Amino acid sequence: MDAELLRRLVECHSTTGDEDEVMAVMKEAFRDCGLHTASLGRYALVARNGKNRGAEPTVLICAHADSPGYIVQSIKEGVGSVVELGKPNVEEGIDVPVVVKRGRLKFKGELRCEESDRFLRCDEELCRGDRVCFEGTLREDGDFLKGPFLDNRLGCFVLCELARSLDWASGIDVALAVTGGEEFTGFGASVLANHYKPDIVFCLDATYVDDDQEIKFGHGPVLTVTDKSVALGQVVVDEFTKLCSELGVDIQAEIYNYSGTDAVAFPRAGLTGLVFPLLMPTKGNHSKEEIASRRDLEAEIDLMRKLCGNQDALVRLKAISEW
Repeated sequence: MDAELLRRLVECHSTTGDEDEVMAVMKEAFRDCGLHTASLGRYALVARNGKNRGAEPTVLICAHADSPGYIVQSIKEGVGSVVELGKPNVEEGIDVPVVVKRGRLKFKGELRCEESDRFLRCDEELCRGDRVCFEGTLREDGDFLKGPFLDNRLGCFVLCELARSLDWASGIDVALAVTGGEEFTGFGASVLANHYKPDIVFCLDATYVDDDQEIKFGHGPVLTVTDKSVALGQVVVDEFTKLCSELGVDIQAEIYNYSGTDAVAFPRAGLTGLVFPLLMPTKGNHSKEEIASRRDLEAEIDLMRKLCGNQDALVRLKAISEW
């Protein structure tokens, strides 16, 4: 596992609509692996191996590049008032170190949240439209990875590892995609879904460790059975779980009726294939220190590699996409 690449991704600052840094790293990683890349405007980046186009079944694996943050709305006496882009998780009543970003320029600042107000102070003169996000630093603590933006730099990292390790000579048509705007607007996945119509979609994202549902660190990636973006039937869940067991990879399953991922965009665009959200269990979601397990990350990479290198497994998944 290329820990240095993950560190680079976490150091990027990428609020919704301002995903340039992450997209640049992803484009470089894809091209280094010999993949062809195409931008769908500023909404998504897609990487493919041109030799396999048209092979069946077709597979799309996507992750999102943006993380929650803020934008400066107004300035009074040098103090900025900011509004949320997405839902960042900040402790109230304390000064939180942040990065103020203006194009390619970055400044250090402090953010204070008090009830519904968000105040930003910076040594540099602030401008309306400045983006604000946490300081991007990755720490390793035994099995645990700690830092901001693991939602969803972990998914981006999985795509990079797949670009490097998939058997692109297998003849299976796999596309890797990075979307913008998942945390706010959802436009990236909508544009992607209207341009690509694969048979099977895997949406990579982050979720929560949950004692009530027995979602734990070190027990593998999490399949979302239901939430605001997906509702998988029991036949589908059983077949997918069976496949994972046959491939020797443990997975977990979660059930919600709120929150959601990019998965919602594909059926809304008329896609008839199955969409599987495969998420990384984390703690501290959307905060300055999210926590994830290296073992879960490695298990997700292993599962994606085995599924996307096994045509029989993909044919089985495609077979249950219809009644």
